[in-house]
Amino acid sequence: MTPIANCPVPFRFQCPKLWKDLEPTDDLDIRFCPTCQKKVYLCRDMEDVARHAQSGDCIAIRTSARREHYVGEVGPQ
Repeated sequence: MTPIANCPVPFRFQCPKLWKDLEPTDDLDIRFCPTCQKKVYLCRDMEDVARHAQSGDCIAIRTSARREHYVGEVGPQ
């Protein structure tokens, strides 16, 4: 898993894409990645991260150091 600076979430895979560049869906907290053909879930807190990690989902989170959202795949810790 790859740690990201200023982010407590270890990513199994860190995507080079950014949340703002993914395709919007009907749900404001879900976007779609046309490259990997997966949904990406916006996590607003660590409870969201834990829930999606258990499912092996791709997520986007924002760090306090930047106003950008990191995208990646997390797994059970």
